[in-house]
Amino acid sequence: MDSEPKVNRYEQRLNHVLDYIEANFDRGRSLEHLADISEFSPFHFHRLFKAYTGEPPHTFVWRLRLQQAVQMLERRPK
Repeated sequence: MDSEPKVNRYEQRLNHVLDYIEANFDRGRSLEHLADISEFSPFHFHRLFKAYTGEPPHTFVWRLRLQQAVQMLERRPK
């Protein structure tokens, strides 16, 4: 059995969650909510997300929020 279609489908599902997080990072979202979006169990989602991005979901969201805060400070008039 060829695993390529399965890998591509996992990647699509994780990319869908990444798009969702980036569009809604200012809202608090639970691991369960993100797992629901990905159609994985919370445990499986967390494991796959970390393997795919190199960081757990909460760290990914925290980093996006921090980057947004830095950008807002940089744009702020002196």
